[in-house]
Formats: sequence, structure tokens, C-alpha cells
Amino acid sequence: MEGIFEIRRKDRDSLVLLNLIDDLEYRVYSNMGPAAFRRLRKGGFVHVRLVPICPVPGAWLVSGSMSAYRKSGAAQIAQAALAVATKQPELVCRNPEKIEQAWTLMREDRAAFVEFFGDDELVLPPGEAEERLSAYYRHRQEAALARQPGQRRLRNLPGMDAPAFEFPPELADAGTIGMIYAETGGLNFYNEYGMLRACSPTRLSRPASSTPTCCAGTSVDNGRTWTSTIENGDARARR
Repeated sequence: MEGIFEIRRKDRDSLVLLNLIDDLEYRVYSNMGPAAFRRLRKGGFVHVRLVPICPVPGAWLVSGSMSAYRKSGAAQIAQAALAVATKQPELVCRNPEKIEQAWTLMREDRAAFVEFFGDDELVLPPGEAEERLSAYYRHRQEAALARQPGQRRLRNLPGMDAPAFEFPPELADAGTIGMIYAETGGLNFYNEYGMLRACSPTRLSRPASSTPTCCAGTSVDNGRTWTSTIENGDARARR
């Protein structure tokens, strides 16, 4: 297992690391002994690959080299961890609590989506879909910031200082895009959905999933909703 960790504690012969991807703690040893951890500082960060020590439950061994980072680099480390979680959300799902948190966040986001748009299913031209989605996430972000007035505002938040969405060609070049926020399937996008709706006299069946679309969560400020839905909502793959 490879990950980005915060150094929580240094014991006599081991480290206790917090995985920034799955939010679980790992007790780590080195076959070189405690000397391998001498340069590491509590509160700092380390990028390292770990392998389980099979006879000892909950114990892990460092495999290969370690890259250490100072505590002052926390913001950059957080961005790197977020990028990994976005590309590989299954890594977050190692933590059962995060799966339940993801369901809760998705339900909350779906309710806010329906309140904002008036429905959980929309058919729009790509340009208008991008604009309205940007407006929706701008609304969500502003509401989140309003709940934390003392927190420093980050620059270049999607939907505020920069566009929140830019559809890939297969969606941007379509005549219409269908946006469906299903109860269990999450927010999905479908190209030429207007044509499909015109051929169906009833509401189409919704995508289903046994896990949240993004098990790492669908909060509006982490970008994970966009990554997972574009991967799972490609209309060509669902035909």
C-alpha cells in the first residue's frame, strides 16, 4: 500500500502514521531499525509504501524509500492527497466510516441539487448545463463559507474564481446533456439525452449503485463528484 501520511507519533521502535487518504492509523516498522525514522519529525509528513507484517495484526513494514516533508508544507500535502483520492476513490473506501460519510454527503448534496434546480433530472444544452452547474456549486460553496466566517478563504475555488465545469468533447459537442441525480447512483451526465427522452413516453430508469458514486464523499469543495460522474456517466458506455 502506497500513501501519504501524517506522522502522529514516534515510539521507541516504530511510527504511528495517519493515512491522509483513508483517515486510518498505521503502526509502521523498518527492517533497518529505529534509525530509519530518526530524521522524521512528529507533525510532519511522509510519502511511503507499506507492506503488512502478516504474523502481527495491525503492523506494517516500510518498503523502499521514504520521502519526508515538513509540517509547514501541510497545504501542498493536502492537495496531493486530494488528487490521489480523486483519481483512486477506492482507496478511501478502506475506511467503513468514510463510506457511510459519503452516503450522508451524497444525500445532502442531492437534496440541495433538487432544491436549487427544482428537479433531479434536467435536459439542457451543454453551455447552459455548464453555466447552471457552476452557479449551483458557487451557491453551495458560498453557503459553506458562510457557515465558517472565521476561516481563511482559499483562492481559485471552482465555481467562484474559476469555472467549475468544462465538459469533455463527447458531452460538450452534444445537442443536449441529461443530468440525473439518482438516489443511489449519484450525479450522472448523458450526451444526447434530449433525443433519448423524446423517444420515451415515460421517465427513464435511473442508474443504480451499491456504493456511492464517489465513496470518498461528494462535498462541493473537493472536486470528487466531477471526477467520478464523468467516468461513470459517459452515455456511450451506458447505451
